[in-house]
Amino acid sequence: FDLKLPEFVVESLQLDQLLEPITNRLRTIMGNPEPIIRTHNIVFAPVGSPEQNWHYDDCMSKAKLHRYFTILIPLNTIDSSSGGTEIWSKRQKRADLVRPRPGDAFVFNGSLCHR
Repeated sequence: FDLKLPEFVVESLQLDQLLEPITNRLRTIMGNPEPIIRTHNIVFAPVGSPEQNWHYDDCMSKAKLHRYFTILIPLNTIDSSSGGTEIWSKRQKRADLVRPRPGDAFVFNGSLCHR
């Protein structure tokens, strides 16, 4: 489940301040137009949940204009049994499971095919 965090949660956890080093770096890399944070979501996937379909986060028409990036910060250990984000490589024709540690930030372009 992909759920939008209520604004009071975003404010009380100071998510904008915590993400500031990452968003500042993205601003440096991306230049103009200025990148914007669209929303703060939490992905809840209970053990045994079905895999998501392969998708792109920038499928919205406005996202392509703003060069959409996704920032994922896992709260638990990611491995093949607990699931996690997989990135599809067209060149190698295979998927790779991203294995960040809890609290690490995984930043990727929303144009990458993933699930």
